[in-house]
Amino acid sequence: MVSCAGGMRRIGCAILILGGLTLSACSNDDATLVVGLLNPGGVEVSLARDVQPIFDNSCALAGCHAGSPPESSLNLEAGRAFDPTVGIVGVPSLQLSSMPRVTPGDPALSYLFHKVEGTQIDIGGFGERMPTGAPQLSDGARRTIRRWIEQGALNN
Repeated sequence: MVSCAGGMRRIGCAILILGGLTLSACSNDDATLVVGLLNPGGVEVSLARDVQPIFDNSCALAGCHAGSPPESSLNLEAGRAFDPTVGIVGVPSLQLSSMPRVTPGDPALSYLFHKVEGTQIDIGGFGERMPTGAPQLSDGARRTIRRWIEQGALNN
């Protein structure tokens, strides 16, 4: 027998890990279930609900990363993130071709994230922090983009 917590009777423990969700359960007379979320903040970040509004307000503007042609061939308008030519996910950066604009699961290997953080020079890139000529994105906006990338940069 394995003991999950002191004093429990008829204990049989199981741990199940599914897509970032950890479930731990112990069988006893009280049938206890404990759920722990592994993703930061415990909330799934949605491209459409959480990230796209950041792009819409700060980046996907005429003369920047919207319209035709968008600055640096990067279009941040809704529905364009997964475009193989002007999108961000898995598309090589023009400023640092060895690094994709967004590498699902890895903000450190995502040039777009370095541009909004202002660390692009540190990794061999160039140019200014984004958005150019505007205040840096808020800590919350940058955390949201980071979490979206960490969670796989899903089209959700």
